[in-house]
Amino acid sequence: MFAAHAAELVPPWLQRLRRLAVRRQPPEDLPTVAGARRNIARHYDLPSELFALFLDETMTYSSALFADPAAAGDDQLAAAQRRKIDRLLDRAGVGPGCRVLASGCGRST
Repeated sequence: MFAAHAAELVPPWLQRLRRLAVRRQPPEDLPTVAGARRNIARHYDLPSELFALFLDETMTYSSALFADPAAAGDDQLAAAQRRKIDRLLDRAGVGPGCRVLASGCGRST
């Protein structure tokens, strides 16, 4: 809401000072094909070992569904991730004989 009305809320003389405080986008990050390739590589082409430092064995990078949130601990995270996936599949009506297309669902290890 603030950003939509910045011109009304921030005096023009103060808006001009923004250039001094906000860094310019580096030329290599400009929205070009080459810039997009660099940005994608920098954000997504990371080693699985990095993610293994903070993800559980399922390497799932999202929320989890704990049976008892009060008892949630690191040793239960993988089970909670599987519980979430099972719940989603159940709610979607996925069962024997169904085919599922998983697109953009995470990392391959």
